[in-house]
Amino acid sequence: MEGPTHLNKDFYRDLHKWIQYHFGNAKECSFCEKKGSGREIHWALKKGKKYEPNIKNFIQLCVHCHGEYDGTLIEKGERRSIKTEIKKGQHFSKKTEFKKGIIPWNKGKKKT
Repeated sequence: MEGPTHLNKDFYRDLHKWIQYHFGNAKECSFCEKKGSGREIHWALKKGKKYEPNIKNFIQLCVHCHGEYDGTLIEKGERRSIKTEIKKGQHFSKKTEFKKGIIPWNKGKKKT
């Protein structure tokens, strides 16, 4: 699910459908003025506003500006959020942690 994790997935989806139904797809970035289609330009929640059916709570942003605005910009080749940077040796969970005495599945295999 995209969007805030504290929201019901259906509510989040339905709210974006409501915005698109009443106001159409976002067409132009409010920051850099890039024009594009629905996949390139998003309806983004303004900071400090609530998710509710009120167009004044949203702005149109391109993917790049939306990432910068939310603080989750992903540069080309990166696969992490600025807010959730993983440090060397840190693991997401106990399941992904290397345990002493266990041989990794790919040890000794040649890279292709």
